[in-house]
Amino acid sequence: MIEKQLRSQLRALCITRGLLHFEPVKKFLQMLDTLEDSSSTADRISSIGAYAASLLPYNMDLATAMLDFLKSDRNVYVENILAGRDNQALEAMLKAELELLTQAASVAPQLIASRLPGYRGYLPIWQTGSHDIQTEYCNYLKDVRTAGFGMFRGNYMFALGRRHVYPVSHPDPVRLSDLHGYERQRSVVLRNTRLLLEGGTASNVLLYGDSGTGKSTTVKAVANELGPEGLRLVEVRKSQIHRLPRLLDELGREPLKFVVFIDDLSFTDEDDNFGSLKAILEGSVQSRAANVVIYATSNRRRMIRETFSERGDDDIHANETVQQKTALSDRFGITLAFTNPKRDDFLQMVRQLAGDTDVPEEELFAGAERYALEKGGRSGRVARQYVEQLALAR
Repeated sequence: MIEKQLRSQLRALCITRGLLHFEPVKKFLQMLDTLEDSSSTADRISSIGAYAASLLPYNMDLATAMLDFLKSDRNVYVENILAGRDNQALEAMLKAELELLTQAASVAPQLIASRLPGYRGYLPIWQTGSHDIQTEYCNYLKDVRTAGFGMFRGNYMFALGRRHVYPVSHPDPVRLSDLHGYERQRSVVLRNTRLLLEGGTASNVLLYGDSGTGKSTTVKAVANELGPEGLRLVEVRKSQIHRLPRLLDELGREPLKFVVFIDDLSFTDEDDNFGSLKAILEGSVQSRAANVVIYATSNRRRMIRETFSERGDDDIHANETVQQKTALSDRFGITLAFTNPKRDDFLQMVRQLAGDTDVPEEELFAGAERYALEKGGRSGRVARQYVEQLALAR
């Protein structure tokens, strides 16, 4: 019988062997097993129902389910593509396995029902023949080195979780065209990131300065701008800095380019993460992967609290101690200052953000100055908040 031959061949899968642990395929094989052994009619009907139930998340289609699995299964064939290696033997083996999977997905519910002679009750049905698994999977892999594989395909922003990197569910959609002011700083970040994408030697970047000036927003906007070209952003919290060596090693095996983003960076006097990051930036025995840069933001250029008492003469080598504490920022290849805008620059931001408002300019600017005074100072964030409040009030 065709089912008997098929189930034997499926159990010989090699490159795509991970599918044997995938629930729909497991239930499919269990169903075929019950049709071939001495199971009762009740057991056979139960196995058919269990198989159909496993297809519910996949539009009742085994081909859809298997393609969904394969597009996130980093098997040996995918590893060869990502590494730029060509292996004709593996390609031939994969082709044979994909043809076998297409056969499995074409097993119709009517064929299975025919193995229950005398039974006229309800049986679930499923779709067949809706996909050419071989063609669709191979097309998916054609641009994997530029579009990414698995979770890195179609997602631009990620975060480091307790164990693994995961896609951000609701990423900030900000684009460079949404931002105003600090054009020079943003152009430097954009040029440096493009250099990374082009395979050049890009620098780690520190964006420091006053709160609300758009440091973090700049990094996210660049990630959104260059995501379609192969850039991915991975956000790492300060408490996770000790995990950076392993993360950099993992990202270094990917064909895409990555910005590891550490937001609002600052350290206390005895913070172990301070020394860890300094070693990672420069001085560690592990070299930084060529496809990864580190972008960090901080309200302080030096990123560590320094008191006047620490500059006293109670330490024989006081000057060296101070230099040690201020050395971290010097290990970033590029440092960019985002300071609060002057009055004219602030009002220009307000003008650009307000767009075609019918509020007279004199009234617009006077309101912006009052709002900035209430907020304790001018910044890009304050300008945006003022314009949003203005729109709500009208």
